Amino acid sequence: IGHALMARPATTLVSAGFLLALAPLVPQPCTSTAPGPSPQQMRSTTRTHPPLLRPALDLEAMRKRRLAKRIGLGAGSTLITGALALGDQDPAIFDHAISSSILVMYPTAAAVATVVSVAALVDLTLRAEEHKRKCQVPAYALGLTEVLDAGNGKGNGLFAATRIPKGTYVGSYPGNRLTEVELLKRYPDGVPSYAFGMTEDLFLDADPAWYEEAPGEREEWSGATHMMNHANVGRANVRRDVLHAPWWPWEVSRVRFFTLSDIEPGEELCFDYGPDYAWDVRGIDPV
Repeated sequence: IGHALMARPATTLVSAGFLLALAPLVPQPCTSTAPGPSPQQMRSTTRTHPPLLRPALDLEAMRKRRLAKRIGLGAGSTLITGALALGDQDPAIFDHAISSSILVMYPTAAAVATVVSVAALVDLTLRAEEHKRKCQVPAYALGLTEVLDAGNGKGNGLFAATRIPKGTYVGSYPGNRLTEVELLKRYPDGVPSYAFGMTEDLFLDADPAWYEEAPGEREEWSGATHMMNHANVGRANVRRDVLHAPWWPWEVSRVRFFTLSDIEPGEELCFDYGPDYAWDVRGIDPV
């Protein structure tokens, strides 16, 4: 095996590259020693909202894992690229097939990449303009939704006061706009109940302990969306739409919600919190 690897350095580099690129992606076990929530916390967080942080994470540990992932992906990509370049020069492997294909396909690939980039930019721009034009009035202001007790220890929830058609704009998620550092300073255990992650470093935190709703906020734009409970994919009747681009100012970025189907009077509006919600720490089996 060693002789074969030495005789084919391209094969060796490709193998090493894949290992380096994939190793950081292997899930790491949680080693936190933080205690679980108290019964009081359980009751207050059963009706919880989508934090995209894992429970009780140390900020420095999170940064190290992300750095390791970036280094592994970068090193793996470099090795794979180098291996392909060596293989391209080896008559027994690719025999210049890669370089010849690149020369032929480069104009087409560049055109496709340009079209995809422009399409993505146009999509974001149109969605932002759509929000300005059509999504200024949430369902709450139209009397379509109301906040009621959801029962089963879930606390409050958002319910249909009348029939709501599919595609109706429910509202935009409210809250303090925080970086990851600010969020972990606010919640050292890493388990916020109302923090919605727009990216891995930008969050909206609508916890009533920290965030005070302005008068008329629900009618003007939020629609009380932070009151929505969770439902798994297949049961959720509301979808979320993260409207954000790295070059946008915070004030422009937002998280919008739209109904996925017609909702009958008295039916609760729910959306899927996603796989990163700390259900295990809270001792809850999501449905």
